[in-house]
Amino acid sequence: MKKILVLASAFLILTVAAGAAYAGEGLGVYFGAGGSYAFECMDIDEYNGYYVSEYGISPELDGTYGFYALFGARIPIPEKARIARLFFFELEGNYLPGFEGSEESVLAATKGAKLDVELDVTTITGAIKFAPKIGDIEVFRPYASLGGGLMIGEISTTASYKGKTVTGGNTEHDPCFKAGLGFDYYLTESISLNMEATYVTGFHDLDEVKYVNGSAGFAFHL
Repeated sequence: MKKILVLASAFLILTVAAGAAYAGEGLGVYFGAGGSYAFECMDIDEYNGYYVSEYGISPELDGTYGFYALFGARIPIPEKARIARLFFFELEGNYLPGFEGSEESVLAATKGAKLDVELDVTTITGAIKFAPKIGDIEVFRPYASLGGGLMIGEISTTASYKGKTVTGGNTEHDPCFKAGLGFDYYLTESISLNMEATYVTGFHDLDEVKYVNGSAGFAFHL
């Protein structure tokens, strides 16, 4: 156990020492990808209004796994400015398939009726990312991001009652907003580990689509 702790401590010290020299340097351009899990904060009664009123069914959706890909670049600010090298612009595509929910009617008149709901969400967003330095150590860079873009929501329903099954579905394209907190940890000169928690909400016809997305992945820096 002592050997493991010594080796782990040595690796961490060397990584920090190396990262402090190069994190945030280079061209300021990077590409990344990773996985995510979304914790839903939705009320989808608006989309299932008929089933709510006729059958008393309002299924709650579960969270779901997804994946993302991104491209980022440092915003060019004169080096003499105090905020130079701290702001980035980031484009991201995120796909979250399979927010799912299922519920049976509890009303005596419609007992046995069941509704299954599945929602797939895709977002394409742009965001401003502020990544301040912590002292002289740049290997660890926390950040805050704020942005928005396009949300595509595809909902499908399957209702069954007394041996009959009815399916339906709808796809909407609307604006969305996101705000997040995260950090980049530089493993090498060109590779960083990224972790982020982001709140995302849609607007207009997708205004009930809300979730907190926790993601982790890697980025390659040029």
